[in-house]
Amino acid sequence: MKKIAIVTPFLAQGGLEKVAVTMAENLKNEYKIDLIVFDTFRVDYKYDGNIIDLNIPFYQISFVDRIKKLFVINKKVKRLKKENKYDLIIIHGELANLATLFSGHGKHLVVIHENRINISKGLYDKAFKIFAKFLYKNEKIKKLITVSEGIRKDFIKFYKISPNKITTIYNSFDIEKLKQLANEPLDKKFLKLFEKYNVLITVGRLSEQKGHKYLIEIFSKIKKDKLKLVILGDGELRKYLYNYAKEFNLDVFSVFERNNYHENYDIYFLGFHSNPFKFIKNSKIFIMSSLWEGFGNTIVEAMACEVPIISTDCKSGPREIIAPSCNKEKIYKPFYGEYGILMPEFNQKINYRDWEEVINLLLSSNEIYEKYKVYSKNRAYDFDNSKIIKKWKDVINEYI
Repeated sequence: MKKIAIVTPFLAQGGLEKVAVTMAENLKNEYKIDLIVFDTFRVDYKYDGNIIDLNIPFYQISFVDRIKKLFVINKKVKRLKKENKYDLIIIHGELANLATLFSGHGKHLVVIHENRINISKGLYDKAFKIFAKFLYKNEKIKKLITVSEGIRKDFIKFYKISPNKITTIYNSFDIEKLKQLANEPLDKKFLKLFEKYNVLITVGRLSEQKGHKYLIEIFSKIKKDKLKLVILGDGELRKYLYNYAKEFNLDVFSVFERNNYHENYDIYFLGFHSNPFKFIKNSKIFIMSSLWEGFGNTIVEAMACEVPIISTDCKSGPREIIAPSCNKEKIYKPFYGEYGILMPEFNQKINYRDWEEVINLLLSSNEIYEKYKVYSKNRAYDFDNSKIIKKWKDVINEYI
């Protein structure tokens, strides 16, 4: 059996880590897999295989401390490479790539999960862009794999990557497992809310990237008696978003604020749930309000739950999933795609009336609502493990 190391920062938090674990799970019967993790401070995604925990705290530390830790990680990975003589190293994300860049010889495949090219929010982003051209052209990297075609095109354009060195493989999902989880009963505490009201739901880390503040603003303008907004997830903006929603005179429940739960709130911050799919399944519409993405995992997961999708047309991923026929460089009005509805990005003035019309149309037209439910369900299978993992095996076998 050929030996492969899969490197990921954590086993918790976001889509990148979930994708790495899914990959390891689907490859372990054909290759000897070591899943190398910076630190297992929390485990949201369980892996039934060999995990090598470097035990280096990396979560919620300063930029300077991260730089120091990268050198420690690099040293440990170098030792592991020497001891285990891996045939291939698959690296998930820019952090893991930085940490393993100088870790000795070996063939690397690097998976790019985010499109940060147009993002300049802080010191890390600015420093990374300066370093990126060198980083991604390193000779140890045999292939760059992007999780969306949008990222691939941007990397070729901005980083001058040879088209032969970069390819796209979409993230994969166990669709049948997602459907099983979606059909689990919702807690009685929440069931009444979902049965009685038209619930709009979004799932994601409470961070700037996910655009929750804009979704809250939109909801405040279109709020009706039978409409509720449920936000699943946790993150650094939990307090800010709670207070921001209250500025619009909205009644807000938050598990983080310990206020009493009842059905008369407008917005519900329900925190992180290991099974968000049963919440999505019982919702009317799934909304992704992100400012940027790599792929948009939660869109496919919501599709598996058979719920209509509305998403911002952010870079990159959502358009490729729900409206692959859209060839406009930028949209300024709602675009009714084959598998969901695209809305203009939030870097332009928000048209609240457009959002209201789209949501009202889905809720008032049973024909359109059912059409998008069926199309969502069918589209989800295009990203099933059975289709995507085969593409990964083809790339892996090319280099081992």
